[in-house]
Amino acid sequence: MSKTSQDKLPQYVYRTPFGVYRLRRNVPKDIVEVSGRKLWYKVLGKDYKDAMRAYSTALLEFDRFVATYRNEAPVRDAALAIVSSEYGEEAMLQLARGQVDENLDFALMDLSDKVEGKVSKEVQAVIHSGVLPEAPLSIAECIDRHYTYKKSGIEDKDRLVRNLGERAKTYLTEALGRQAVYETPVETLTRKDSNRYRDLLLSKMKPNSVKRLMGHTATALNFCIKEDDLNTRNPFQGVIIKDAGSTKDDRLPLSKEDIYELNNAFDAPDDVTALWTTLRDTGARLSEIVYLAVGDVDLQDKSVAIRPNAFRDSLKTASSERTIPLSDRALNALQLLRQGKEDNDPIFTRYARPRGADSASQMLMKRLRKVVKDPKKTLHSLRHSMKDALRNSGCPEELGKALLGHSDGSVASRYGSGYTLDVMREALAKAW
Repeated sequence: MSKTSQDKLPQYVYRTPFGVYRLRRNVPKDIVEVSGRKLWYKVLGKDYKDAMRAYSTALLEFDRFVATYRNEAPVRDAALAIVSSEYGEEAMLQLARGQVDENLDFALMDLSDKVEGKVSKEVQAVIHSGVLPEAPLSIAECIDRHYTYKKSGIEDKDRLVRNLGERAKTYLTEALGRQAVYETPVETLTRKDSNRYRDLLLSKMKPNSVKRLMGHTATALNFCIKEDDLNTRNPFQGVIIKDAGSTKDDRLPLSKEDIYELNNAFDAPDDVTALWTTLRDTGARLSEIVYLAVGDVDLQDKSVAIRPNAFRDSLKTASSERTIPLSDRALNALQLLRQGKEDNDPIFTRYARPRGADSASQMLMKRLRKVVKDPKKTLHSLRHSMKDALRNSGCPEELGKALLGHSDGSVASRYGSGYTLDVMREALAKAW
């Protein structure tokens, strides 16, 4: 450890000769008499950064310890704090989960005798029985309940929500401590707690990823606040995250020179060429094209319908459902893959499966990166290129949004049948 790190150690923290950071607090005199402890210790770990992150949580645990013996803490919290102090976190979690085995049962009865007269009779009775009062609503339970509500039964879709929730609980526990996440009522969480969570996330990931994970946490808590009619505010809502948010430079459009060179890179097997050509000439999202069925392509109207089918139950937004004119090049490439198939068959057979779009993206990006090295230019940059091409050709903004599947958010845009294929083809032809 550097001298600089040593100089930055906060109050009550010291480093042992073995390199372990510990927090040491003197127990108040009135608590010494009832708890029998003069000093309170908490191991923070060997890594300096991890120890500094655990510091605030340790201070809160000490405050709970003091509140327990002053009979200021709720009965459930007080019992858990005493068990954790005497027997460690694992014993505390066993009690919290209702998994009290024979060994812990005897230990709790001994502990009940030890704390007699030092804590309230209610707390002593809970420790003796090994049965806690009903748990309050925790942030972990909010996340789990939100996932149960969002579950669709489609594994590919559910995986994202489930993984976000599990990651949120993992990082919340690291930032605030397990008891605060699984045992503490959500009503007692504060903006300081959410800021500690944010700061931990910022030390591990980019601001936009932090925004996404904190947004998921806030949404889960909002769900329970509304469902249970809780009279509390959401401390995870509207947290300031520096440098988060999209900017025009997050993804750069592919230049005409880039696209010219990439045309050769994608002169490959039929499905590779068809994917690239259709994406390039429609500006559609990859997932919209990968999961096309044969019947989605209309040879007579020279168009493709972006709509739910047997390979996707839904689209990104309501405005994503649309019909787009196809260039002759895209139509010919798709027709090669349609031959000998029924209307309900997939066009891109090898990607018509869960996470098929991810596999297609990886394949296309490997080819793209052989030509385009700028990390701000990706396959999604084709949509930016098409948007720029439409704008520079004089295409009205509303028509451009209709072609790309964007919503302008206005009430008027929800009425009528939209633009005709002829009008849309005329606009796209200028970009081809």
